[in-house]
Amino acid sequence: MTEFKTAFSTNIDDSETAVEEILEQLAPETFLKNSVAVIAAFEEFFENGSITEISEKLGIPVIAYSTVLSYVNGGPVDNNYVLSVIVFTSDTVEFSVVHTDDEFRTDTKGSINKMVQKMLDANDGKRPTLALTVEGLHNDIGNDVVTKYLSNALGETEIFGVVSIFIRENDYTGNFVAYNGKLLQNVIVILGIYGELEREYVRYALQERNAIQCEAIVTEAAGNVVKTINYVSAKKFFTDLGLIDDVTLDYAFSLPLMVDQRDGAESIARTIVGFNADESATTTAEIPVGSLLSIASISSTYIIETVQHAAEYVNK
Repeated sequence: MTEFKTAFSTNIDDSETAVEEILEQLAPETFLKNSVAVIAAFEEFFENGSITEISEKLGIPVIAYSTVLSYVNGGPVDNNYVLSVIVFTSDTVEFSVVHTDDEFRTDTKGSINKMVQKMLDANDGKRPTLALTVEGLHNDIGNDVVTKYLSNALGETEIFGVVSIFIRENDYTGNFVAYNGKLLQNVIVILGIYGELEREYVRYALQERNAIQCEAIVTEAAGNVVKTINYVSAKKFFTDLGLIDDVTLDYAFSLPLMVDQRDGAESIARTIVGFNADESATTTAEIPVGSLLSIASISSTYIIETVQHAAEYVNK
């Protein structure tokens, strides 16, 4: 038997109460033989010690990541601050948790391979049935590259990935990942799930109607900051297209791009996560000058529609 338990707290100013609320909702004394917890929380919960204390008191493996939005049981529990926890507990399924070493930034592929080998060694060479990966937003590497390395290392294992993000004054690089209460940055954590599972993925790609037909070239950029597109500021470019307006928030903004670096390689996916005071755009990883952009727009209506299609499929 496998069960799922969820809990949440919005007590950002009272870490002691937040921890009490989480423990009361989860009731650790009811956990089955094998358990693991996954936490999504605003970065304040990492900084005030809540994540570490919850991890210690649950007494089970815990992984956590910083996020800008978190939902529990079908809705947002607070518009500003929220910590949510899901516990997988089972008599039949087993869990294994590992993370990359300090060499991740200098040898990304090698560090990922060593992490996966560590999991294999701890489980008699068996690959997990399902893997949940939690990683930071790797602006200088690109999460698409990291995903490719993870997929190659895990082989036939099905992967579901989560990217941690932190936003403060347009700084998108200080994201947190936690492993058993220890706050880490610049790492990847893998939760391996072992056992017989009934599982199926539903994936819906962007529809053609969401693609915007235009010619766009990056004319000025520095690292993961795009300054001008077609010789106008990034914000003006997207404003002129009607995708944003002057009241759009300058953070937590998501605009998907396909980037052709014109180097013969496949196009890569990048996302704009915010606009800066100088009307430049911060993206999830580097976009070189001269890159061609293909642009799509995802509205809340489209997201709801997509989830509805997936839910209808699953319910059948």
